[in-house]
Amino acid sequence: MPLPIPDSPVEAGFAASLNLGRNEAEDMSIDGGFAVRSNPHASSDKFLQATADISRAGGVFDGAAGTYDLTVGYFDETDGVSCMEVVVNGVVVDSFDWDSTAGRDLVTPSGLQEQIVASVWLEPGDLVVLRGRRDGGEPLRTDYLDIAPSDGPPPPPPSSDPFVIEAETLEILSGFKVVSNPVASDDAFLQAKKNVEARACHTVEQAGTFDLTIGYFDETDGMSNMRVLVNGVEVDNFDWDSASGSSVANAASRAERKIEDLELAVGDKIELVGMSDGKEPLRTDFLRFEPTSAPPPAPPSADVWFVDGSEVKLGLNDGDGTFTIRATGITPGSEGTVAADFDGNGSIDFLTLNVTVPPDPGVTDIFTFETTLHANDGSAVFTDSNVSSITTSALFPNIFFDGEALIAHDARDVDGDGDADVLAIDENGDTAFLLENDGSGNFSVLTRSAIASAFGLEALIGEFTGDTAGDIVVLTGPDPSSVDIYVNDGVGNLTAAGSRGPSPETHFDGEILDLDGDGDLDVLFVANGEGRGIFALLNDGTGNTEAGAFPGVDVDEDGLVGLVEGGNFDGDDTIEIISAGASDSSLAPGLRVYEFVDTGGGKDFVLQSFDPTITGNVHTAADYDGDGDLDLLLSTDAMPNTLSLLENDGNAVFTNTGVVLATDDVADETYFFDDTPLV
Repeated sequence: MPLPIPDSPVEAGFAASLNLGRNEAEDMSIDGGFAVRSNPHASSDKFLQATADISRAGGVFDGAAGTYDLTVGYFDETDGVSCMEVVVNGVVVDSFDWDSTAGRDLVTPSGLQEQIVASVWLEPGDLVVLRGRRDGGEPLRTDYLDIAPSDGPPPPPPSSDPFVIEAETLEILSGFKVVSNPVASDDAFLQAKKNVEARACHTVEQAGTFDLTIGYFDETDGMSNMRVLVNGVEVDNFDWDSASGSSVANAASRAERKIEDLELAVGDKIELVGMSDGKEPLRTDFLRFEPTSAPPPAPPSADVWFVDGSEVKLGLNDGDGTFTIRATGITPGSEGTVAADFDGNGSIDFLTLNVTVPPDPGVTDIFTFETTLHANDGSAVFTDSNVSSITTSALFPNIFFDGEALIAHDARDVDGDGDADVLAIDENGDTAFLLENDGSGNFSVLTRSAIASAFGLEALIGEFTGDTAGDIVVLTGPDPSSVDIYVNDGVGNLTAAGSRGPSPETHFDGEILDLDGDGDLDVLFVANGEGRGIFALLNDGTGNTEAGAFPGVDVDEDGLVGLVEGGNFDGDDTIEIISAGASDSSLAPGLRVYEFVDTGGGKDFVLQSFDPTITGNVHTAADYDGDGDLDLLLSTDAMPNTLSLLENDGNAVFTNTGVVLATDDVADETYFFDDTPLV
């Protein structure tokens, strides 16, 4: 039979950590009724033994969100039939009787039994409690709780449909009794006894925001009162004071009370508390829960794209970091390939650039190129559609130019109209072209702006000034060799602003993010050669370099910095920067986690951890395994032409789970090609 729930919340008093693997019962938090006893037959020479009729022990789950099998180890003796419930966040997920005849009337190895509770969804911080009642000479001897990943399916998402809890199914704490009546919603209701405070409780099993409606019979021969508590806090209080119904429970006296937008979590306690008055016995019929909005959809899984020889390919993620490679049939553009939602349908498309009529040096500097939209139908199937032919020239026609020096670098909104435009740069003509999208994937030249460029440069679009028109950052080297921000005047004209050049050679692997948490976007980058290392260009909010701010991690000239990734990897208030490169002297090989913090002497990179077992180039931070934190991809010389997954435990501690993609080339950003449309 179900065990009575104590007046204090089931979740109270449990602070012990429950981890994957074996959790000894004696290490759990005890909330009354259990004591630790020594016995050589127990798994660690100790178990818990009941000292009261009702005993409880448990703890807080300290692991990643997922589906797990829970195994309770206990000694089932023959001199009683105890019972136990496994409770997660106040919800009973299993109950079982200790009725085996395999053992004896005392603790023996043959009496050790296991109860497996399969496919239980657990999240970090969930409360798991073992609650039991001893019987006869069997004192509920509990040995351990094993937690192991489950092969079973995860639980279905919460329903968005309304549902009803009949009042007669609530747990009666005091003063109520169940009375049959055909006018009730399920032929029964709760009715209060005279002169006794009536209390009944419901334990929430579905989280969400609800309109809660209490159905009751408001009769004319009394004025009862009811309070509604959630976890002991009053959320409503109302009198049953209708004068228009009837003096008995019938259709005329039916009434409803609605409490709007009630936020509830699994395990919350909803308590109805009231006193009858006169001849009105507080007849309570049902609780109806109506979700105020549909539960949010599961987030899309992070897919990747890359160029494999003569074709653009996708790595489609199944949601747990397992990828399937799909060919797209798209030939990369000779002048570059970029990805974004170019046609506004919510799915990520590709755009390729190809020069069709190159300039004729010494004759004409005018050239023609085409943009081709490869439109995604929402399921990662692409169709060649809009082709735009653009004839233009560089700003500096006296500089030698051929078509191969035009490169498409990035795609974001640069004119504030909400669609994805394109940044292309003529590396030989010192010209940045902003290509305007008409919203359907047709392009024309918006502006041409002078920049300092060099062969092999990188360029990104970002918003450095706080308006809606995208600015750009250009990473160059050598000759010139710097990282330069160019701000957009709102209509596409670019003007040089902040700059930093720690190395006379190449700057690369740029990433735009708010490193210092001041609300504007900065630039994280790597420098090679003399002065090589990991550096930041801090933005003062106008696109200029923040005064006196020159943060960086120097690496000796012969060292290998590798690629870096920035992001919030541990859930705190600061940005972490990850590098797994190697150096031959000042820095040993390995994965380093830096935090970007104010050291008191200025903002800088501060080393937080070092793992010498992981080396290589880190790529493209994203939540690949769907557990809510940022993971990484890794390429290494030891495993050429492959990418491995570095799973994050939520604390910026990474585990190499092995090869997931047969390529070591992946785009700088992840997208969702075949899942929930972007909004």
